[in-house]
Amino acid sequence: QIEQAKLDAAPLSYAQQKPQAPTQLGPGYTSTTVGAGEVFTAASWGLDRIDAPGHPMDGLYNMVNPGEDSHIFIVDTGINKDHEEFFGRIGDGYDFVDDDADPEDCHGHGTHCAGTALGGTYGVARGATLHGVRVLGCTGSGTNAGIIEALDWIADHPASNKVASMSLGGGFSSQLNDAVAALVDTGVTVVVAAGNSYTDACGASPASEPSAITVGSTALATAPDGLTSDVASSFTNYGSCVDVFAPGSSILSAWIGSPTATNTISGTSMACPHVAGVAAQWVSALGTGASPAIITAKILEYAVPGVIAESSAGNNE
Repeated sequence: QIEQAKLDAAPLSYAQQKPQAPTQLGPGYTSTTVGAGEVFTAASWGLDRIDAPGHPMDGLYNMVNPGEDSHIFIVDTGINKDHEEFFGRIGDGYDFVDDDADPEDCHGHGTHCAGTALGGTYGVARGATLHGVRVLGCTGSGTNAGIIEALDWIADHPASNKVASMSLGGGFSSQLNDAVAALVDTGVTVVVAAGNSYTDACGASPASEPSAITVGSTALATAPDGLTSDVASSFTNYGSCVDVFAPGSSILSAWIGSPTATNTISGTSMACPHVAGVAAQWVSALGTGASPAIITAKILEYAVPGVIAESSAGNNE
């Protein structure tokens, strides 16, 4: 059995150890994306953070590319298809828990992740099409077999410009890692959460799969003088298997229960869809000829190094 990343609230405090500073998802990708861009009030601090090279933040989100013609598959607890965040942009999906074509979310986690990846208010790529892929039930758990079946479904899906966002994880599984690698081989960019156990991500799956983009979590810390800075979230996994860090503590996004429901939760699960949204922007900008390796390289090339003051992130320089 595999469980999603934890939803426990994490304190916004400085991490206790001080190894090398890892790389933070940053705004450099904007220099090669297409379109004139739009500027919005940032509905979450995560959106504010990813479009700026450093602090202070300006309270705005500059969306230079909405990710049009990209398709984001949220592999999670399903989606709240009636939420106004996704109006007019929901594609087909599947429920591998109930074995039907209605991936309705009875937990909230998947809807939250979808909101961050592409929601109209809380999302990064607001022109992308959403595909809900339900592999986790109402309690947030599922099986490797169900997840692998879902990845095969995504591989066979006729859409082009595909990104899979997987905010879930469990113990090391070569079978699950192999399934992710096989999906990447079909041309799908796969973004995964590093995990919330404050340990080496190389011991978890799918976080340890090299072909996926593995995402750790950052928090916004405030010093006594009022200045803000980036720190690794107290729960985030770390190590050589983590490719990039993104905002994951206290992230506001969509939820279940109504078309306007929201919730603020924390986890590498929340960091992952920030990067999935950026991947969709790159896919949209570069087109179908851009392989997952190219998308990954662009994200890493334009990420901002050396801005996470304290972490246990090992050699993610």
